Amino acid sequence: MPSDILAQLAAAYPGRDISDVQVRTGGLIYVHTNRGIEIAESFGIQDAAAVARLAEALYTRQSLEVWSDTSTAITAERMWELVRTRRVIDFSCAEGALGSPVRMRVQVHLSEHGLGVTCRWLRAAIAQLETLGIDPLFADSLRELIQRRFGLGLLTGPTGSGKSTTLAALLDWVRRSFSKYIVTIEDPIEYRYDTTMEYPNQPGVHIPSPSLVTQQEVGKHTLSY
Repeated sequence: MPSDILAQLAAAYPGRDISDVQVRTGGLIYVHTNRGIEIAESFGIQDAAAVARLAEALYTRQSLEVWSDTSTAITAERMWELVRTRRVIDFSCAEGALGSPVRMRVQVHLSEHGLGVTCRWLRAAIAQLETLGIDPLFADSLRELIQRRFGLGLLTGPTGSGKSTTLAALLDWVRRSFSKYIVTIEDPIEYRYDTTMEYPNQPGVHIPSPSLVTQQEVGKHTLSY
């Protein structure tokens, strides 16, 4: 199940832009698509063992990333230790069973039904502000705000409203447009910023990005915000 259930879901909902997958012990799988929340009834009821295997498989996907601290190795045993002590854990991982690697934001949590797993499927590429459906005047205001030297900006909204996507688009615009040193502290890391960018006058030719971005994940690279 762990290695192919997500690929099977992607195949079952072609062109539907899956954004979230909800798996609960003793329940059916719920899938968030561009049509709303759909129930993957054909996949049947997920028992405790199946949900646990999925959680372990996704958690250990993090081992594909650079990880030098062997004292906190990414293992199934480590995941269960965190679940016992924190009750809810969040992490990001790469899933390669979908035809091409896809990054996911994953939450493993407990409820009255038992273990649950929520997967947020992240876009492979960072979108530009112009493609997000944001009013052009508001997009200009966001660009003006993020260029200010001092201050605090809050990007708020309900779950699924596009906060992470909008913020990533803004930071990517800064990365490509200015010479800055950008530090992010995330829980977990979602989008990754490249060190290169496409040369504006020569499509397909990449040059170093004028800005340097350092991304840190709480719990992995730093103890807290």
